[in-house]
This record gives sequence, structure tokens and C-alpha cells, in this order.
Amino acid sequence: MFVNPADKRIGVVGLGIMGSAISKHLLRRGYPVSGFDVDKQRLDEFASAGGDSRTCAADVAENSDIVIASLPSAAALRVITDELKEAKAPGLVLVETSTLDAADKIVARDELSDVGVVVLDCPLSGTGAQARDGDLVAFVSGDEQATDDVAPVLETFCRETVRLGEFGAGTTTKLIANLLVAVHTFAAAEALTLADRAGLRLEQIISALAGSAADSRMLQVRGPVIARRSWQEPSMRLELFLKDLALITSFAQSVDAQLPLFTTTQEYFRQAADAGLGSYDSAAVAALLRDESGDLDAGRNLDDCN
Repeated sequence: MFVNPADKRIGVVGLGIMGSAISKHLLRRGYPVSGFDVDKQRLDEFASAGGDSRTCAADVAENSDIVIASLPSAAALRVITDELKEAKAPGLVLVETSTLDAADKIVARDELSDVGVVVLDCPLSGTGAQARDGDLVAFVSGDEQATDDVAPVLETFCRETVRLGEFGAGTTTKLIANLLVAVHTFAAAEALTLADRAGLRLEQIISALAGSAADSRMLQVRGPVIARRSWQEPSMRLELFLKDLALITSFAQSVDAQLPLFTTTQEYFRQAADAGLGSYDSAAVAALLRDESGDLDAGRNLDDCN
């Protein structure tokens, strides 16, 4: 079915790594896009790309049919919820793509339903680099009609949309996905550290493993970052990733699940952040492994690994 982008006004609240990539895909497809971020530089960059910058989330909502939220924390969602409760935007669909506790999203859904706003739980699986390439997977849960309405919009920046039924199932699926992302990223870092210690060319090893039984998406996405030591340009900041890992731990405890491999992996990411790598890409956990393998000179700062 043909969908005319001009028929839908889209808003994006949160113009960080993911939100800015999403907005650019929408603008390229021809959607009118308004946006807001508390960071003025991000808002200026959005305007330079052709977006309609707005002064607050309520302003975005009042000028949109669909709003996509990409937020860093539950506190940010609380602020947006309060703003949208005061906005005049009945019939609005809020696509909540952030990785947050499902309980926080349920509160937002219930409060906003009172003012005629439908909230979808729709976390996105993929890194910032994948977002720029339109290579995300949307885990959608919630109202079926609203999901139908936003499907063409999601197709603009996602290669696949998975419908998961009852509200909250999207977040649960995302937490499970992030468990695998963490373990696979750490496994790639460990394997490439071993290859490096053996004197092998890391780019050649990554190429050799592609398509083999040992391949993984994180080896493909973060392997080159590890090989080049280019983690100072993050597609997922390690400190933000730790927030996601804490959500996994809390969820696992709530269902009495034991996660020994994940627990070990999480500890290494935490140690990497404590070593000063929190603002780098999560692939920077490899710097910690290289240090433990003796690849760093005595007293050399981890920042010098880049």
C-alpha cells in the first residue's frame, strides 16, 4: 500500500545518536519532522538537516500525529509524560523506543491514555551505526491499531518490525536481546585479543570468520572497531550500556533466573567504565582485556590504546 509521507506529521523527542539517525531517515523519505532535545547543539544539528526544531516535547506533540521518543532515562520519560499530559494532542501515538524498565513505560501509557494519547512500547535493537544504516529491528508491543498506523514510519528506519502483542513484551524482548549483545560483544573482544596476542591480522580474522559457525552480528559490527581501536567514536556509550545491563539484572532477579555468563560479562564492562572508558563505545571493553594480557606498557593510560 502506498503511503504519502506528507499525510503524517512526525515528531522526534531525543536527538542523540539514535534519535538523530531516525530523524534523518524520516526527512530523507519526505516526512515533515519536528523535534526537540535538551541539548541545544543537537537541536541545531537537527535544524541544519532540515528538521523543524521546537522548544519542548509538548510543542512537538501538538504539531505531530506520531511522536518517536528516544530517551536516556526513566526520569526523562517522566518529564515527557508530564509535558504531554498538558499538551493538546488527542489521538497522538507516542512510539517509546527507549530501553527502560517496562514498569516506567506502563505508568506513562496509563497516564497518557487519560488525555487520548496512545503509547506503544517499541524498543529498537541495533547500534548507532546500524541506526544510521537503517538496519534496526523494532520490537513493538501494545495497541494493534496504533501499531498498524506507525508501521510505515518504522519501515523508514528499520529493516524489520516484530509485533509482540501485549504492552511490555517489546521491552522484555529487548532486554533478552541486549543480554546476547553484551555477551557477544565481550566474546568478540576476547577472541580478537587472543588473535592479536597470536600475531594475527585482526581484519583478516574477522573476514575469515564471517559466515562461519563462529560469526555473530557483534563480531561484524564491533569487530572492526576493536581491530582499529576506534572506540572513541561511540555508537553506544559504555556508560549508557551499563544502564541497560542493570535493567537485565533487575529483570532476571524478578523472574528468578540465573545468568552466570552475563554476570561475568557485566563485571568486565563495569571495570572498563571504572578505568575511564565510560564515554567510549562499548567495544572499548577490549582495551581492558588488552591491558590484562600485558599489551599495554606499565603505567600507560587506557586512553592511549586508541
